Amino acid sequence: MEKEILIYRNIEDVYQKVEDTLRKTFKVKGKLMGAEHLHKMPTMKGEVRIRQVVSREEKNKTLSFDSFWGQDKVVTTYSFREDGPDFTYVKLEEQAYSVSALRKYNYMLMSLPVLRRGSMKKLNQQLYNLKEIIEGENK
Repeated sequence: MEKEILIYRNIEDVYQKVEDTLRKTFKVKGKLMGAEHLHKMPTMKGEVRIRQVVSREEKNKTLSFDSFWGQDKVVTTYSFREDGPDFTYVKLEEQAYSVSALRKYNYMLMSLPVLRRGSMKKLNQQLYNLKEIIEGENK
């Protein structure tokens, strides 16, 4: 699934803000590529540990990280495209993979138009929050 938003800032500023946010989350001062972060997510049965790894970094083009939960993996990718000197499109994409047949079909079902509404709303909200943060700076 993917969503895109137009942000009224140049591509360098937008990319830098997303990179800075990842650096803060992953607690990295040096090289971002390959950085790891362990995240604990509460569930009804306790908590689940999710390991996240920065998997792709192309200056002003792409930032991506993989989230692992057991043998399941979700790849989250931010792609950046310049549209004039002060306009940047940011595309947020999530792809899920599983070796479990049940979860694999669940991921596939969640990408169907009828069921993906909640997932698309989540992606849209993440992009909107990013837009608000970046465009709200320097006001």
